Amino acid sequence: MAQSSPVDGARVKAIEADVSASEDKMHEILPGLELLLDPTARTQIASKAIPMLVHLSADFDEWGKIDPARKSEFLPAQAQYLMIRSVLGDKAAIDALQALAHSTNPDDAMQGRSEQLTALWISATKDSDAQAKVADELEAMAKAHPQSDDLMVQLATLSELGPATPELRQRLEDLVLNVMKDPAGEEVRERILSERKLKLMENKPL
Repeated sequence: MAQSSPVDGARVKAIEADVSASEDKMHEILPGLELLLDPTARTQIASKAIPMLVHLSADFDEWGKIDPARKSEFLPAQAQYLMIRSVLGDKAAIDALQALAHSTNPDDAMQGRSEQLTALWISATKDSDAQAKVADELEAMAKAHPQSDDLMVQLATLSELGPATPELRQRLEDLVLNVMKDPAGEEVRERILSERKLKLMENKPL
């Protein structure tokens, strides 16, 4: 049996340090995904954000080649980088995310499609019909993968990230509450229920 090559520890440490520094710079450019909801802000940050995200992706690509055992661990971050670049109009990222969504690996394909849907949701923050179509697919995914922690987090995040209408927010929240079964999501479900209860009390006449 062929032995695996030893991991280049020094190079891994160098990449890890570069990733940390680059992520700090990226956070200065894009403090939160909420900024992507504003088309003007997207235009303003694109020229700085896209090259930084490309650099980060290259770091993770190299890291995965040096330490193949961790390659799958890096996929969520790399897929999110592609999502952000897609929202910013980067054609190369749009194509790469499309390829990931059509991967022969089911987990990779789901990761890719999930990030495509996130990009579509963010880009349609004022288009309830477009977001409703995204919600339709997210609902189908939730019913097919009720134990997915990643999907549960995505639903909870998008419910607060630029829903075009209160009904769309509630629809995604309902998927978290009634469809997703991941035990790790209990805290998220409790938060949603607490916020709904508070909202009812605020709207209740004295």
